Amino acid sequence: MRARAIGRWRNEAAVVVKELGGDRDAVGLARLAVSELLSNVVKHVGDPRCELRVECAAGFVRLQVRDRSMAVPAITVPDWAAESGRGLWLLQTVAPNWGYICFPGGKSVWVRFPLRASRQEAAT
Repeated sequence: MRARAIGRWRNEAAVVVKELGGDRDAVGLARLAVSELLSNVVKHVGDPRCELRVECAAGFVRLQVRDRSMAVPAITVPDWAAESGRGLWLLQTVAPNWGYICFPGGKSVWVRFPLRASRQEAAT
């Protein structure tokens, strides 16, 4: 993954979510999640190879990024004066259903959110 490719993948995920029937909120959240998760690969993972998946089931989108790092994501209270470090915190505030799974050779970080705003209550 290279930083300049993030915009392309953010747009691809947005198109997929929209084609799956996602509303404006779901499309926007997909864009935010892809930006944050792929940016973290660029910043924190030595090996840039990763896999992005967008899945839909029972009215919910599950977006996940699988990378080759065993370092688990950590949400911290942001330093509002810093230029970065707020992404996961922000993502968690709008999509609290997220997590990670470690496996030999890496991890998968995922976020799950409703395809339509009317499903929001069921996501939390």
